[in-house]
Amino acid sequence: MVVCFATISLLWLKQRSRMEAEATLNKQYQYEVEVGHAKQGSHHVLILKSLKVRDDDLADVIAQLNVALEAVKETFVEGGFTQ
Repeated sequence: MVVCFATISLLWLKQRSRMEAEATLNKQYQYEVEVGHAKQGSHHVLILKSLKVRDDDLADVIAQLNVALEAVKETFVEGGFTQ
């Protein structure tokens, strides 16, 4: 009886841990940034392909997009990817 309970407990823990991992992978984050590479003349540069902000309030989304865009620009400049 004890062995059976221990086996069931281990199976339950494995299943729970697998479900938590799947939930983490499927989680939608509030911010999403996609960057890519492009050629500008003879230089390879990073480009911003997509910048997404998820929120219910349009004014908040616009404000957060502006802040996120400035952060991306700053990162590109500091990294030497653009001027």
